[in-house]
Amino acid sequence: SLNFVLTTLTDDILSISDPILDRFCKNILPRIHYNVKSLILNSFSMERILLAGDYPNLTELKIYNFNEKICLLYFTVETPFRHIFQQQITELILVFENDYNEESCEYYTTNVYEFILKFFENLEH
Repeated sequence: SLNFVLTTLTDDILSISDPILDRFCKNILPRIHYNVKSLILNSFSMERILLAGDYPNLTELKIYNFNEKICLLYFTVETPFRHIFQQQITELILVFENDYNEESCEYYTTNVYEFILKFFENLEH
């Protein structure tokens, strides 16, 4: 499991600094991508990290700062990560960027979660 998210004692979410992330994406991930089974990512750096390798053994994904925009941008048939998302991921955890009220929870349940459950074909319930 590779964790690219820092959490504070107060549950604030911090990104790993760009120089460190650049070094991981350029030098480390291309060498170890085959062995990665689980990734913990911040939505802001998700694309850079996923583009750094093929991740043929990736089955678990946890995304922090998730929102509907991320869903519409990456969980589509046009995404370069389609194969990973649709065929490989069996465990998906989404940590939202904000607290939601009852109305927004209903919206997400109807419009976002339903789509995700259909798009990620191999999720285990």
